[in-house]
Amino acid sequence: MLSGNTPVLKKYVKEILEEVTGRKIEEEVKLVHPSIGINKNIVNSEVDIVHETEDTYYNIEINKDYSEKLDKKNLAYLHQLSLRSIKKSKEYNQTKKVIQINLDNYDRFKEGKFIYKTSLIEENIYVKRNEEIEIYDINLDYLKYVAYNDIKKNKLEDCFIC
Repeated sequence: MLSGNTPVLKKYVKEILEEVTGRKIEEEVKLVHPSIGINKNIVNSEVDIVHETEDTYYNIEINKDYSEKLDKKNLAYLHQLSLRSIKKSKEYNQTKKVIQINLDNYDRFKEGKFIYKTSLIEENIYVKRNEEIEIYDINLDYLKYVAYNDIKKNKLEDCFIC
Protein backbone atom coordinates (compact mmCIF):
# COMPACT_ATOMS: atom_id res chain seq x y z
CA MET A 1 0.00 0.00 0.00
CA LEU A 2 2.75 2.47 0.91
CA SER A 3 4.46 1.91 -2.43
CA GLY A 4 1.31 2.21 -4.50
CA ASN A 5 1.29 4.72 -7.30
CA THR A 6 -2.45 5.24 -7.76
CA PRO A 7 -3.95 8.63 -6.83
CA VAL A 8 -5.82 7.13 -3.86
CA LEU A 9 -2.74 5.40 -2.44
CA LYS A 10 -0.54 8.47 -3.04
CA LYS A 11 -3.06 10.54 -1.08
CA TYR A 12 -2.99 7.96 1.74
CA VAL A 13 0.83 7.98 1.83
CA LYS A 14 0.86 11.79 1.88
CA GLU A 15 -1.56 11.83 4.83
CA ILE A 16 0.60 9.36 6.77
CA LEU A 17 3.78 11.36 6.04
CA GLU A 18 2.07 14.56 7.20
CA GLU A 19 0.72 12.91 10.34
CA VAL A 20 4.09 11.38 11.31
CA THR A 21 6.19 14.48 10.65
CA GLY A 22 3.71 17.21 11.50
CA ARG A 23 4.67 18.90 8.21
CA LYS A 24 2.18 20.02 5.57
CA ILE A 25 3.21 18.66 2.18
CA GLU A 26 2.03 21.03 -0.53
CA GLU A 27 3.41 19.36 -3.63
CA GLU A 28 2.95 15.89 -5.10
CA VAL A 29 4.69 12.97 -3.41
CA LYS A 30 6.57 10.86 -5.96
CA LEU A 31 7.63 7.26 -5.56
CA VAL A 32 11.38 6.69 -6.03
CA HIS A 33 12.91 3.45 -7.29
CA PRO A 34 14.11 1.48 -4.24
CA SER A 35 17.68 1.19 -5.53
CA ILE A 36 19.09 4.41 -4.10
CA GLY A 37 22.83 3.76 -4.34
CA ILE A 38 24.93 6.60 -5.67
CA ASN A 39 27.69 4.16 -6.51
CA LYS A 40 27.18 0.58 -7.72
CA ASN A 41 29.89 -0.65 -5.32
CA ILE A 42 28.07 0.50 -2.19
CA VAL A 43 26.22 -2.23 -0.30
CA ASN A 44 22.85 -1.72 1.35
CA SER A 45 21.39 0.48 -1.33
CA GLU A 46 17.98 -1.20 -1.76
CA VAL A 47 15.45 0.46 0.54
CA ASP A 48 11.90 -0.66 1.29
CA ILE A 49 10.05 2.47 0.12
CA VAL A 50 11.14 6.00 -0.77
CA HIS A 51 8.97 8.92 -1.71
CA GLU A 52 10.23 12.39 -2.55
CA THR A 53 9.01 15.92 -2.83
CA GLU A 54 10.89 18.90 -4.19
CA ASP A 55 12.88 19.34 -0.97
CA THR A 56 12.60 16.05 0.97
CA TYR A 57 13.20 12.32 0.70
CA TYR A 58 10.89 10.17 2.84
CA ASN A 59 12.40 6.73 3.43
CA ILE A 60 10.02 4.18 4.95
CA GLU A 61 11.64 1.08 6.42
CA ILE A 62 9.74 -1.90 7.78
CA ASN A 63 11.66 -3.61 10.59
CA LYS A 64 10.65 -6.93 12.16
CA ASP A 65 13.30 -7.33 14.86
CA TYR A 66 15.89 -4.94 16.29
CA SER A 67 19.58 -5.52 15.71
CA GLU A 68 22.60 -3.24 15.68
CA LYS A 69 23.27 -4.32 12.10
CA LEU A 70 19.75 -3.27 11.05
CA ASP A 71 20.21 0.08 12.78
CA LYS A 72 23.45 0.70 10.85
CA LYS A 73 21.88 -0.42 7.57
CA ASN A 74 19.02 2.05 8.05
CA LEU A 75 21.55 4.81 8.78
CA ALA A 76 23.42 3.90 5.57
CA TYR A 77 20.17 4.42 3.63
CA LEU A 78 19.76 7.80 5.25
CA HIS A 79 23.30 8.86 4.27
CA GLN A 80 22.94 7.60 0.70
CA LEU A 81 19.72 9.56 0.23
CA SER A 82 21.41 12.65 1.61
CA LEU A 83 24.26 12.28 -0.89
CA ARG A 84 21.89 11.82 -3.85
CA SER A 85 21.12 15.53 -4.01
CA ILE A 86 24.80 16.56 -4.22
CA LYS A 87 26.29 16.34 -7.69
CA LYS A 88 28.61 19.37 -7.54
CA SER A 89 30.22 21.19 -4.62
CA LYS A 90 27.97 24.23 -5.03
CA GLU A 91 24.94 22.00 -4.32
CA TYR A 92 25.78 21.51 -0.62
CA ASN A 93 23.42 24.40 0.14
CA GLN A 94 20.60 22.77 -1.85
CA THR A 95 20.51 19.29 -0.35
CA LYS A 96 17.20 17.63 0.28
CA LYS A 97 16.07 16.93 3.81
CA VAL A 98 15.97 13.20 4.59
CA ILE A 99 13.23 11.84 6.81
CA GLN A 100 13.37 8.18 7.69
CA ILE A 101 10.29 6.51 9.08
CA ASN A 102 10.89 3.14 10.66
CA LEU A 103 7.81 0.98 11.06
CA ASP A 104 9.12 -1.18 13.87
CA ASN A 105 7.57 -4.37 15.21
CA TYR A 106 9.27 -3.58 18.53
CA ASP A 107 9.85 -0.69 20.93
CA ARG A 108 13.21 0.73 19.73
CA PHE A 109 13.85 2.79 22.87
CA LYS A 110 11.84 0.68 25.35
CA GLU A 111 9.92 3.66 26.72
CA GLY A 112 6.40 2.46 25.87
CA LYS A 113 5.73 5.26 23.38
CA PHE A 114 4.06 4.94 20.00
CA ILE A 115 6.31 7.39 18.12
CA TYR A 116 9.91 8.44 18.76
CA LYS A 117 11.60 11.28 16.91
CA THR A 118 15.38 11.51 16.55
CA SER A 119 17.40 14.37 15.11
CA LEU A 120 20.99 15.58 15.35
CA ILE A 121 21.31 17.61 18.54
CA GLU A 122 24.13 18.80 20.77
CA GLU A 123 23.87 16.53 23.79
CA ASN A 124 24.63 19.05 26.57
CA ILE A 125 22.55 22.03 25.52
CA TYR A 126 20.00 20.13 23.38
CA VAL A 127 20.27 22.44 20.38
CA LYS A 128 19.60 20.97 16.95
CA ARG A 129 22.65 20.92 14.72
CA ASN A 130 20.52 21.27 11.58
CA GLU A 131 17.16 20.34 10.09
CA GLU A 132 18.52 18.02 7.39
CA ILE A 133 17.90 14.64 9.04
CA GLU A 134 15.00 13.28 11.08
CA ILE A 135 14.25 9.70 12.07
CA TYR A 136 10.86 8.56 13.31
CA ASP A 137 10.44 5.16 14.90
CA ILE A 138 6.84 4.01 14.98
CA ASN A 139 6.42 1.29 17.58
CA LEU A 140 3.78 -0.98 16.02
CA ASP A 141 4.07 -3.32 19.00
CA TYR A 142 2.46 -0.53 21.05
CA LEU A 143 -0.81 -1.13 19.22
CA LYS A 144 -1.20 -4.55 20.85
CA TYR A 145 -1.86 -2.76 24.12
CA VAL A 146 -4.35 -0.18 22.85
CA ALA A 147 -8.02 -1.09 22.83
CA TYR A 148 -9.66 -0.39 19.50
CA ASN A 149 -12.32 1.79 21.19
CA ASP A 150 -9.61 3.90 22.87
CA ILE A 151 -8.23 5.14 19.57
CA LYS A 152 -9.87 8.52 19.29
CA LYS A 153 -7.33 11.32 19.10
CA ASN A 154 -4.37 9.81 17.27
CA LYS A 155 -5.14 9.57 13.57
CA LEU A 156 -1.83 7.79 12.92
CA GLU A 157 -2.66 4.94 15.29
CA ASP A 158 -5.94 4.56 13.41
CA CYS A 159 -4.01 4.16 10.12
CA PHE A 160 -2.22 1.06 11.41
CA ILE A 161 -5.17 -0.65 13.12
CA CYS A 162 -6.80 -3.27 10.92
